[in-house]
Amino acid sequence: VTVSGNGFRANTSINILFNNTNIISTGSNSYGNLDTVTFDVPELPGGNYDVYGTDGVAASPDVTFNIRSDLTIDPEQGSVGDQIQIEGTGFDDNSEITIYWDNEIISQDNIYSNSRGTFSGTIIVPPSSRGNHTIRIRDDIYTTDSATFTVSPNIILEPNSGVPGRVVQVNGRGFRANALVDITYSGTHVTTVPSDIQTDSDGSFSVSFTVPSTVAGNYAVRADDGVYSATATFSVISNIELNPSSG
Repeated sequence: VTVSGNGFRANTSINILFNNTNIISTGSNSYGNLDTVTFDVPELPGGNYDVYGTDGVAASPDVTFNIRSDLTIDPEQGSVGDQIQIEGTGFDDNSEITIYWDNEIISQDNIYSNSRGTFSGTIIVPPSSRGNHTIRIRDDIYTTDSATFTVSPNIILEPNSGVPGRVVQVNGRGFRANALVDITYSGTHVTTVPSDIQTDSDGSFSVSFTVPSTVAGNYAVRADDGVYSATATFSVISNIELNPSSG
C-alpha cells in the first residue's frame, strides 16, 4: 500500500499506524508534505482497519482500509487423487474452515484459522470430470473466497509391468462425463472387458485387457474419450517356463 499526505509539521518524522500499531515511519518536507512510503498489509482477520499518520503532536484523520479474504491453491491443475495445498488470509480469527468442491463439502482434517485469520492445509482432488472446478472456502461467519482448479485426465495401470498374456486393469479418471472411451496398446486397439467403455458422471471408468504378444520393452497404453486422452506406460518383461521343473 502506498501512503501519501500533507498538512503535517515541516521536516518532521511521521509514524504511520495501522490498527493503532506503528507499521512504518517516514518524514515530511519543508512544506509539510509526507514523503511517499509503502508498506505490506499485515496478517489480520478480514474487516475494516483505521490507518493514520502522526507527527507526535497532531494526527491525520483516519483512513479506512478493508482487508479481504484471499484463497490461494498450489497447484492450480492436475489429476484426480492429486494433493492440493491451500492457504487463506483475511478470514475470521480462530474459525473452523469449511472446504467445498463444486458446492459439495469434501472431507478433510479439521482446519482452523489462527488469531491472524490465516490458515493452511491440504485436500485431495475428488473424482471429477475433465475441466474447471471451484474450490470454495468458508469460515464461521460465512466469509468466503474461491479458486479454480483444472482437472486433466489420467490413467493408472495395475500392474504396470508383466509378461505377455498378463491381464492389466486400466483405471481412468478426469475424462469427460458419460463419454465412450477407446483403449489402444502401442497404437493398436485392444479388446477390453467390458468391451463397451463409458465414463460415469465423474469422468471415471475401469476396464481390463490382456497384454498381447510383444517383445520386451515399454509400450504406451492410451485411453481416448474422443476429445481428450491420457497415456501410461506398460513394461513387458521377458519370461521362461520349464515343464517339468525337475528331473
